Formats: sequence, structure tokens, C-alpha cells
Amino acid sequence: MADKYFIRKAEVKDADDILRLVKELAEYENMPEGPQIRAQDLANSLTSWYECLLLIHQPSNEATPVTVGYTLYSFCFSTWVGRMTYMEDLYVCPKHRGHGLGYSLMQSVAKLSHEKGCRRLRWAVLGWNQLAKKLYSKINAENVSLTYNWEMMHLEGEDFSKFAQEKSIIPVVS
Repeated sequence: MADKYFIRKAEVKDADDILRLVKELAEYENMPEGPQIRAQDLANSLTSWYECLLLIHQPSNEATPVTVGYTLYSFCFSTWVGRMTYMEDLYVCPKHRGHGLGYSLMQSVAKLSHEKGCRRLRWAVLGWNQLAKKLYSKINAENVSLTYNWEMMHLEGEDFSKFAQEKSIIPVVS
């Protein structure tokens, strides 16, 4: 029997595997202190806040399949195109790269998104990650930071908490 790969939707029971891969991705990105999330957070938020596809490797000489990649994504809205998907992570363990597995994971997200009526798939990539950029170039992805001079911003941690808790000068009514 030859080695096989398959992709399936993550389930709550996969939270520990997802967290393991998130930490591997952080190491690869030279940000090992980055992930603050816990497996329980991942389990509690699966399907309500995000979805995840897992890349499973079934070695020919072992009975137990191993999770060797994932893509984590959520659905959101764009005033330009309507429904869209934001892909937070796309990761394949290093020893499984170079066989089109990342391409297949990404294509699976695109197919699911298209079926849900999404008209855009968006993600971010680190500037130094040439391997990822090569994949994105292959599918004709557009670098909007170059085309439109957009810059991605975020607010987190104490700054986010402080801003969210500031008294608003205009009340929000229901």
C-alpha cells in the first residue's frame, strides 16, 4: 500500500493537532512566542468563528494517520464584493512540501468558499516567504499592498482592550 493523503474538515477533537501545527507555523515564521491561543480556545471557536481543513497523511507502513498540514479560515464581508473568505493560516509540515499539498489545501478552501457564494479569498504572507509567494503567483493571486498601496493594520493586547473599554462619546443604541 502506498502513502496516501486526504483533506477533511477539522472537528473539536482535533484542537490539539491544530494547536501543534499553529505552533510549528509560528516556529517556521520565526515567531515562536506568537501563539497565545490554547487548544480549548480553538475547540470552543471551531465552526462558530472559524473553520479548518486538515491535511492527513496515511503512511503505508502505519495504521494511524498523521495530521501534517492545515488551513484555518473564516467568512466575512467586503463592501466591494460581498461575501468573502479570510484565510488566516496555510501550513504544510516541511517534510511534506513540494508535492502540491499546500495548493490542494488552498484550492479546497476556494471551492468551499465559492460554494457558499464568496467572491474573494484573502490572506496575508510574510515578505520573506518566497516559497509561499511562488504558490500564490501560480494561481494568479494579486498582491494588493503593491497594487493599491494598502497596508494591513491590527490592534491587540492591552491596546485593544483599552480602546474597546474607553467610554464612547456617542452612545450605541439597540
